[in-house]
This record gives sequence, structure tokens and C-alpha cells, in this order.
Amino acid sequence: MNKQQYLQELESALRAKKVMDIEDILGEYAQHFTLKMTDGFSEEEIANKLEKPSAIAEQFSESERPGASKKGGGKAVLAIGLGFADLFIGLGFVLLFGWVIVVSALAVSAFALGGCLVLGTNIAGLIPAMPYLSALILGVSSLALGVLSSVGTIDLWLYMAQWIRAYVRWTKNTMGGGMYPPLSKIPQIGSKLKRVLRNTAMISLAVFGILFVAAFISLMVYTGFKPFWHELSWFVG
Repeated sequence: MNKQQYLQELESALRAKKVMDIEDILGEYAQHFTLKMTDGFSEEEIANKLEKPSAIAEQFSESERPGASKKGGGKAVLAIGLGFADLFIGLGFVLLFGWVIVVSALAVSAFALGGCLVLGTNIAGLIPAMPYLSALILGVSSLALGVLSSVGTIDLWLYMAQWIRAYVRWTKNTMGGGMYPPLSKIPQIGSKLKRVLRNTAMISLAVFGILFVAAFISLMVYTGFKPFWHELSWFVG
């Protein structure tokens, strides 16, 4: 069964059970197919791993029946438990968002430092003195670090957004009996974008490492292989 056949059967089953919000439900499952296909799964494989359309329609039908939410107060207890879980999970998301801010700040700082070194600009005398060749090499290294940090920021943001969506879906399924397809914990992005991000990270990491060492060596050569931080008075007030 391919995607079109599965969605058609699901629509027929939902209409037979007189389920509300059919278009929204179909949209959720259509999106599930799309996301899984970006991971390399075929339509048939995805359909085989999902519940039968008739079973899904039955679950939605039961959830809409009068009194379905009044089973011994079970849902009320479950909602309270999930509320406490939300406090801890929410704190984790806040901490993760803090990391996004930290890595993005590193990217901005690395770009700013790299630009100043390459252009020979020393704002407020914050950058220690060094020959321009060493500053140029170190500046390009810093720009590469900025690119690497930018990729890290994008990755962290994608993971955080995906984890939030997956947690919201899990909460919805827990409260509603698991009717919607679970979401992956891994960001669902196109294979082309994955390759671009991965290659960019690898190249920028290599450039940063090689040029950072090259700048260190150039400073050592410039000062006659003496501790350049002393020779150039970097730590003299």
C-alpha cells in the first residue's frame, strides 16, 4: 500500500465513523509520510509500520463519544502527572535554548574578531599586538570558527524544535490514546541540506584547526621561537 492508497483508506474509514476534523488528521499522516520519506523509507515501508486505517478511525471515534473522557477520572490523573512532567521537560528545553544562545554568541564573536584581524582593525585596543601575517591567518581561522559555530547553532535549534514537537505529539497521544503517528527525535530535513551542513562543518573545522596552528607557528617564528605572548607584551598592563 502506497501513500495515496493509505490516505484514501484512512479518509474512508474516518468518514464511515463520522470523525470530526478529518482534514487535519489526514494532514498529520500525510506529513508523517513526507518526513519519513526524507529519511529514505519507501511509501510501502511507512504504511506497513502504521496502524491500519480502520483501527485509527476507531480510536478517533472512541475519543469523540460522549463520556469518553470520563473513565474513572483516569484522564484527570494523567493530566496532572503530565503537568508535573512538563515542568521538568520545560526546564530542559530552557537550558537547551540557553545553549543555542551561547553557541550563537560564539559565532557572532568569532566573526567579529575574524573581521577585525583580517581588516587590521583593533577596536578599543582589545586585540593584542601581532604582525599582520599572523593576524591575517588567525583572522581567517576565527572566521572558520564562526562558520562552524553557526552550523552548530542551526543544528541545536533544529534539534530543540524537533524535540519540542515530538514531546507535544507524545503528550497528545498519551492523552488521546496514541492516535497520531509519533514524531522522530531527529530533525527531519532534506538529505541535500544535511550534506551541506555536514560538509560545511567538516571544512570549517579543518580550516579553523589548521590555520590556528599555523598562526601559532608564525608567531613563534616571528619572535625567534620564544614565548610570543611575552615577547609581544600581551599580558603587560
